[in-house]
Amino acid sequence: MKKLELEKLILFDNVRADALAAKAARIFDALPGDTSPVSAGEEPFRFYYEVQRGLLNARADAAQADGDFTYWRRHVLRLVAEAENAFSLLSERGESDPGLLALAEAEMPTLRALCALDWQRAAAVCGARNACVAALLPPRARREAAAGPAEGGGALASLDRILRMENDAEAALALAAHYAREACGAFARYTAFDWRGGLVGVERPDSVSFDDLIGYAPQKQKIIENTESFVSGRSCNNMLLYGDRGTGKSSSVKALLNMFGSRGLRLVSLPKAELHDLPALTEALAPRGSRFIVFIDDLSFEENETGYKSFKSALEGGVYAQPQNVLVCVTSNRRNIIKEVWREREDRDEINLNDAMQEKRSLADRFGLTVTFGAPSKAEYLDIVRGLARRAGLAADDEFLHLALQWELRQSGRSGRVARQFVKHMLSAKGTMQEPVAGCGCRRWDI
Repeated sequence: MKKLELEKLILFDNVRADALAAKAARIFDALPGDTSPVSAGEEPFRFYYEVQRGLLNARADAAQADGDFTYWRRHVLRLVAEAENAFSLLSERGESDPGLLALAEAEMPTLRALCALDWQRAAAVCGARNACVAALLPPRARREAAAGPAEGGGALASLDRILRMENDAEAALALAAHYAREACGAFARYTAFDWRGGLVGVERPDSVSFDDLIGYAPQKQKIIENTESFVSGRSCNNMLLYGDRGTGKSSSVKALLNMFGSRGLRLVSLPKAELHDLPALTEALAPRGSRFIVFIDDLSFEENETGYKSFKSALEGGVYAQPQNVLVCVTSNRRNIIKEVWREREDRDEINLNDAMQEKRSLADRFGLTVTFGAPSKAEYLDIVRGLARRAGLAADDEFLHLALQWELRQSGRSGRVARQFVKHMLSAKGTMQEPVAGCGCRRWDI
C-alpha cells in the first residue's frame, strides 16, 4: 500500500493535524506486506487500539449523524466537511481560484485513501479478538429535527460520493460545489448557534415547524415571505415580532430555521447582555457564504436603560453597513421595546417632551417589518386546542373543550402556549379517568 503522507497536505491541514488520522497513517505505513502478526507493544499494535478507543470517544454526539458509514469513514468525512481553509472558504462564497482548485485536486488521492483504509486487515495483523470499531456501523440516532446538525446523512453522503470518485479534477470541482451548498467549518456542522463572546454550536436545535403553530396564518406568511426573500438574495427587512406572551413569536423564528436550514440559513441567538457585541458578530458573519438570522429573544428595556441607543445605531444609522447575509429578528412583548411610564408624559424638566418620547420609540422604527401576535380570542383558542388534540390523538369533544377553558382560567390566559400545556397535561392524564361527580357535571380527567 502506498504511504498516506499526510504531511504533504496543505489545504486540509485539519486532517493532517487530527490525532486519529495521524495514528492511522502510522499504523498502515508500518504494517507488513502480508498478514504477519505484530507483537504487543509495537507501534501498529499500540496505535490500533488507541484509534479504536478514540473513535468511540471523539464525539459525544457521534450517534446524531445517521448514515451507512463506518465509524472511521464518518470520522474522515467529518474532517473534510468541517475543513476551514482557503479553498473551502472561497468555495463557500461561490467563488473559485485555479491555483486553489489545483491544490485540492492534488490532495484528493490522499483524502480518498485515508477514507478507504482496510481496518479489517489491520485488525487481523494486530491480532484483535474483539470487533474492530473502525469497521463498525454506528447505531442510527432518532432524528428529531429536520435542521439538526448540517452534516447529517445528506451532506455526508454527498462527500462520500465525492471521495469515491476516481477522477481527481472532477472530485475537486464537486467538493467546491459541496462547500458552496453545505458551507464549511462550524457552519457545516451546526445550523444553530449561541453567541457567548464567540459562536457556540447548538447540538440539538428546536424541531418546531410552522405546522406545529396553529393559527396566525397572516403573521406566518409575512415572516416566511420576508425570509424567503432573504435566503434568495433579494431585498428584505429586519423583523420585529411583538405581542402577547405565549403566542408563538419565538417558535416562529425557530421554525424558519427548520424550513430554510437546508438552503443555507443559520440561526444565531444573541442574548440581551451581549447586545454590545452585535457589530463584532455581524463582522464575523459577513465574509461567510451562508445567510444568518441574528435572533434576539424577548427583548425589552426599562425606562432608565440606555443600552438601546447603541443597539439602535448598530441596526441602522451607524458608520458601517449591515451585511447582506445577516438579518436581525427581535421578539418582544412591547411594541416600542422600551418601557414607557405615564410620568414621562408629564415630565416638566424635559423641554421638548415629544422629542424625548420619539427617541424611545425610534428603536422599533429600525425594523422594516413589524408583525403583531395578539392573544387569541375564545374561538381561536379553542381552534388551537382542537388542532393540538387531533395531532395528539385525543378526542376534542365538548367536555374536552370545557376543560380547556377551565385550564386557561387557572393559567396565564389564552395563548398557544397555554393550549399546548393543556393538551400535554391531558396526554399525561390519559388513562386515569375520573368517575362523574353528581351535580358537578361529567369530567373525564381532573385538571
